[in-house]
Amino acid sequence: MNKQKLMSALQAELNRQFEYGAIMFHPDMGGQPMISYPIGHPAPRPVIDVERLADAGLGALAEAHAQAVPGDMVERHSDDIAVDHFAAAMKTKLARKREQGRGGWEDPAKCSGELLSYLLRSHVRKGDPVDVGNLAMMLH
Repeated sequence: MNKQKLMSALQAELNRQFEYGAIMFHPDMGGQPMISYPIGHPAPRPVIDVERLADAGLGALAEAHAQAVPGDMVERHSDDIAVDHFAAAMKTKLARKREQGRGGWEDPAKCSGELLSYLLRSHVRKGDPVDVGNLAMMLH
């Protein structure tokens, strides 16, 4: 994974947290974008430098790669990579909905299989594959 790609992914997650009001952006003395937690949080938090965070992440990956045994370095199939990415998108969407107070799909008394099946079919028409995947998972 290259540093720019990692920094981009980190920045996207930070942007999502900013939209929820969990963090604030501001420039540092050199004009570089920095983030911090709002003062209202229970404890002061350090300012996060995305590039430094990316460097630390890449360093940890490089160290783990250097310590891996040859059998661990088998190339992953594109199917496995795609499923992992899709599962991550599903988890992110489920977490966002939980933050909005949604839930209860796992309790048949609150949410029947028939309702989930109806929601799945209606979401196919809406066109969001992550919603469709989450509803299919709930029926699985």
